Amino acid sequence: MVEKDENSCDGGCEKFRIDVVIQNLEASSEYHKEDVELVHFIGAYEELNKFIGLLGKIFHFVQADVREKTNKLLDLRRKNPDSYRSVKSMVTYESKQQHYPGSKALLGLHRALEFIASFISGLAESTNEDSVASICRKSYEETLSRFHNWMLRKAVSLASYTLPSRGQLITSIQGDLPEDDHVRTVLTDVVFKTQVVYNRVNNIYSEYDLHSLL
Repeated sequence: MVEKDENSCDGGCEKFRIDVVIQNLEASSEYHKEDVELVHFIGAYEELNKFIGLLGKIFHFVQADVREKTNKLLDLRRKNPDSYRSVKSMVTYESKQQHYPGSKALLGLHRALEFIASFISGLAESTNEDSVASICRKSYEETLSRFHNWMLRKAVSLASYTLPSRGQLITSIQGDLPEDDHVRTVLTDVVFKTQVVYNRVNNIYSEYDLHSLL
C-alpha cells in the first residue's frame, strides 16, 4: 500500500488525497499485465472512501459498507498472504475451496468502482455551473442502479440533492480552486487508471464466472 503523508491533515481528520489514489492504482497494475495487486487495490479504495465522505453525511452508510469490505479483504490477506496476493490468486484459491468471502467483498467494491469512475469523469467534463446532483444520478443510473431494488434507487436519487456543489468538491480534492484545465487533467488521469483496474478485475470475474456471486 502506498504510504500516506500523515502530516497532511491536522487533528486526525481524513483528508482526501487524490495523489494517493493515483499512486495505488498505478502500483496495483504495473507488475502484472492482466492482474491486480490486492493490497494496492485496497489502498486506492481506502482513499476513495474518503472521497465518498466528501459527498455528505447521508453517504456515510456507504463509507461504512466500503470499510467493512476492505477490512474483510485485509483480514483475509493477513491470514493467507500468498492466496490473497492479487485478485487472480484470490479467485483461483476461493474457486478451488468453493468458498468466496474475498471474492464477494471485492465484487461489491468492483461494482461501486464503476460508479465512482463515471462520477469523477462527469465532474471532469463539467463546469462549476453544472448540477452535481444530475451528474451523480446519471452515473448511478448507468452503473450501480442495475444491482439495486426500486427503494434503494429512489433513496439514492433523493440523496443526490444533498450533494455539495462541484466547486466545493473540487476544493476538497485540490485544496483550492484551480483552473478547470488542471482539474480535468487530474480527474481524467484518475478515471483512466481506475478503468484499467476495473477492466482487469472484470475480466478475471468473467473468466471464473463470478459476477453472479452477489
